[in-house]
Amino acid sequence: MALLALAGFALLVCALPRAALAADLYMVKPVPVDAAAESATQARARALLEGQREAFRRMLRRLTSPADWPRLPEPDQGTLERAVRGIEIAGERATATRYLATLSVSFDRRVMRALLGQSGIPFTDSQARPTLVIALPPVQEGAERDLWASENPWRDAWAARAEQGSLVPLVLPAGDEADRATLDYEQAAQFDRERLLALARRYRAGSVMVTSVRPGLASMEVTAGLEGAEIERIDETVPAPAGTEGFAAAAAQVHERLEQVWKERNQISAGEGGTLAAYVTFASFAEWQAIRERLASLPEVSRVEITGLSHRDAQLVLHHMGDAARLARLLAQHEMELSDSEGFWTLRLSGGRPRETEVKPGQ
Repeated sequence: MALLALAGFALLVCALPRAALAADLYMVKPVPVDAAAESATQARARALLEGQREAFRRMLRRLTSPADWPRLPEPDQGTLERAVRGIEIAGERATATRYLATLSVSFDRRVMRALLGQSGIPFTDSQARPTLVIALPPVQEGAERDLWASENPWRDAWAARAEQGSLVPLVLPAGDEADRATLDYEQAAQFDRERLLALARRYRAGSVMVTSVRPGLASMEVTAGLEGAEIERIDETVPAPAGTEGFAAAAAQVHERLEQVWKERNQISAGEGGTLAAYVTFASFAEWQAIRERLASLPEVSRVEITGLSHRDAQLVLHHMGDAARLARLLAQHEMELSDSEGFWTLRLSGGRPRETEVKPGQ
């Protein structure tokens, strides 16, 4: 067993360009399967069914809070047939009576949402903007400290997390010459804000997180200091084995806490939602197209009605899930600003034409 103390951890939220998500939220992987039966064919069928059920459970837990997990529905074969969109199989091995493999299972968003709605369980499948993870390599006292060292099990643990679908997606820097010129170990450890933001801009991330880890004896003490988030500090102690498993447990501890905070802020219940009339401002046709495309990409916005349009502004009615405050937070994740002034809602791209220069409809 080992004591892994996570220190120097910080999260800085900033307004940066949109980034591609690290992994598909509705794909669950890896799902190892191992089943035995009277024949290899029967063993394979059993393994694939058990793997889909396990992936289904993980998928529902990803979207919901731990307090609601005892109420999550168990899938029958018919439910799985409707919910599973596809299966990828890797590492197949078989004997006459046994089958082993690793699955990646993708699910249909609409089916999963409907199942949770019918069960009356609050959920969220809205993702935060990606977080860029800077993992300081664990080093011995007096040893050279190279942020971009090829051997870094702590970074490897975070890279594995980034490959999994998440409500708080993760991205890691490539460590190429441009990265090395932007940030070194000491600058990262001292949380050099200017250089960290420069690196985040390069990867179009919405936030940047600096993490470090050091070994100990019998458990893992996790400390997280966050800036610009709902929580400011995390202090937890959990059991952790030595080596690779310990690093993975430490990364999971922090990442899952960030996911839980995001869930608490953005959960919705079945039937919760409404309509919102908004005045949209834009400086060009390209900005207007960008706004329309981003609204269309949001599953929380079920319909957009255009009730007025000119060369510089538009009037929309948004049919959305959740309340207006939640909608504003989600739009911000897609670089759109929804503001309210005495019941008058205005929507624009973040950094777009300011309110002072807006031209009201009909002017």
